[in-house]
Amino acid sequence: MLGPTIGDMTRPQMLTRLGTALRQDIQTRTQELSTGRVADRTQALRGDIGRVTRLESARAAATAGLEIARGAALRLEATQHALARIAEPAAETRNTLLRSVQTGTAGALAAAQLDAEGTFRQVVATLDTALAGRSLFAGVASDGPALAAADTMLDALRAGIAGAPTAEAAAAAISAWFAPGGGFDDSGYLGGPAADVPLRLPGNMALPPGPTAAAPAFRETLAALATAALSGDGPGASDLRIRSDMAATAAARLGAAGDALIGLAETLGRDEARAAAAETVARSEGHALDTAIAGLLEADPFETAARLEDAMTRLEALYTVAARSARLNLTGFLR
Repeated sequence: MLGPTIGDMTRPQMLTRLGTALRQDIQTRTQELSTGRVADRTQALRGDIGRVTRLESARAAATAGLEIARGAALRLEATQHALARIAEPAAETRNTLLRSVQTGTAGALAAAQLDAEGTFRQVVATLDTALAGRSLFAGVASDGPALAAADTMLDALRAGIAGAPTAEAAAAAISAWFAPGGGFDDSGYLGGPAADVPLRLPGNMALPPGPTAAAPAFRETLAALATAALSGDGPGASDLRIRSDMAATAAARLGAAGDALIGLAETLGRDEARAAAAETVARSEGHALDTAIAGLLEADPFETAARLEDAMTRLEALYTVAARSARLNLTGFLR
């Protein structure tokens, strides 16, 4: 009986290597069919990968720009919603104050005072709105609240008007407290200044910093509401005429504050349009870069399918040869 020859011993190793190569080829062609891209970009680009690297870098920048624009749009939308939650109840409180002045009764004035205090608290809460854990109206100090608690500010204001000789003096003291450099800046506004640089957006556009709770429109609104809320706490609180005068003053100031809030909303609307335009620019740029990258790395589906079929056919043939070889070796061994 003759033993196996050197050729018989090396044949299984050769068949194994061929099988491994064919299976790898099948896996590669299957991947290319499913992704639509070549598996070996270096070979596809003949070693010149600089072009696709530059395109992919630009694509990453476009993606980052799109995220910045989306984040800005989301923040502006939240700011607009907060502004509406301030302007609408403030306008309703103004109407309530005007009706109480026309009625002139203690009950109507007391009800208007309570309504104004409730709106004051609502405005303070709204200006403390946070988005993704960052305060909308605290400027660069967005990791904390924008304003002190409503009770803290109202208590400070009560102390400030306690010695006011007239209703006009009390209203003036409240306005001074909310004016720049007053008590509001010392203990009412807890945020920081607005960002000192605009936010750069795709398409060579920029957004100015968003408003803080220390913006004039908000100061005026808070001062007017506080004037009405404290109309029964100042001098001559038992005098209906004095309380009515403070309510009328507060209503007039709320009217002016409402105009300022409308102006702020218009500014935010223009900023929203810029953010939307920047999103469009970034998205279009991304699509164009995707097309360019695909043009360099796209796998021809017909050629890939043909190569996949050829590799599978050759693998099947290899299995057949391996099976026949195994049977012949067994026969030779038995002889």
